[in-house]
Amino acid sequence: MMKMKMKGAKEARAALKQAKEQVGKAVARALYIAGNAVMTEAKQRAPIDTGVLRASGYVTLPDSKSPKVEVGFGGAAAQYALEQHERTEFKHEVGEAKYLENAINAVDVKGIVGDELKAGFESGDTSIPSGPHRTEPE
Repeated sequence: MMKMKMKGAKEARAALKQAKEQVGKAVARALYIAGNAVMTEAKQRAPIDTGVLRASGYVTLPDSKSPKVEVGFGGAAAQYALEQHERTEFKHEVGEAKYLENAINAVDVKGIVGDELKAGFESGDTSIPSGPHRTEPE
């Protein structure tokens, strides 16, 4: 059995903890940027009558400890948003059914996340930018 004594273990643990925090922040930032790209595309695809549906789109702010974002439509228009999304037999003069699903499929989320992670690691910027859809669901 081989035994080793490590010098600087305390410093190594601190550095690993800091790296973990930075990675979490970078992932959160990248996901938020990708979520905003999906929402921009989804709003362009969403049916429009009064504008309430498009205005109800949101991207939640991520938490660096458990980075995830939620992209959706809702609030007071939640039921309307669901109906407009799922009812493919509806004919819209502007927009389409499956507007969120189609936006997710159209946007290169993996590419955006990858590019943003790389940029964040290179620049050290892990701040969450203010996005055009920075709203919390109601």
